[in-house]
Amino acid sequence: MTADRPWHVAVFAHRYPPALGGAERYCQLLGEYLVSQGDRVSVFTTTALELNEFWQRSPRPTLRDEPDAQPSIRRFRPATFPLRRYVLKAASLVPIRRWQAAAQPCNPLC
Repeated sequence: MTADRPWHVAVFAHRYPPALGGAERYCQLLGEYLVSQGDRVSVFTTTALELNEFWQRSPRPTLRDEPDAQPSIRRFRPATFPLRRYVLKAASLVPIRRWQAAAQPCNPLC
C-alpha cells in the first residue's frame, strides 16, 4: 500500500462529540489528525448524547449533520422500537452465526 494522499477515510462510531467518552474522544482526535494530514474524513455516528438513547427514543434529536465540518459528520437516529429487546432475543436464537451476531438484544442498533 502506498502512502499517496489524499485518502477518503470513513470513521464509524456509536457516539461522537459533543457526547463524552474515551472512544468518542479517540475518534475525534483520529479524524482531526487525518484531516491535518490532507485526508478527507467522513464520520458516521448517531444523534445519541447519552447511552440510554440507544434503548429509549429521545423526544427529538438535538444533534444534526455537519457536512461542512472537518471531518464531515453524518448523524443517524439509533433504531428503537417497542419490545426491541425481546424481538432481538428471539431473532438471536436463529441458528445462523452472522444473524446471531447482528441480533444481540444488548447491543444498540445504528
